[in-house]
Amino acid sequence: MKLPHQSQIAEDKLTKYLLLPRARADKSKFLSMGGYTLENWKTLEEDIRSLLKNEAFEEEVTEFGTLYSITGNLRNLRVKTVWIWEKGTELPRFVTLVPAD
Repeated sequence: MKLPHQSQIAEDKLTKYLLLPRARADKSKFLSMGGYTLENWKTLEEDIRSLLKNEAFEEEVTEFGTLYSITGNLRNLRVKTVWIWEKGTELPRFVTLVPAD
């Protein structure tokens, strides 16, 4: 299945989580290897959205909704993105990304 192109990607998820250096679970260093910084967070958003053309795989059904993953390339980085389609909502929401195996 493919998730809708209009799926939600919160600005705060990018600027206050993924691209912000953190003591634990830091993803900013990984993303900087692809040239992503706080200054060009919109580019990261566009590149994550471009992955929505790839197949989404159901990972888990929870009491809150269904989790999906999409794997692909962001510039030179291979990533797995995680999305949740919460019960009662019209669109899935981006949760996070991790380096893909």
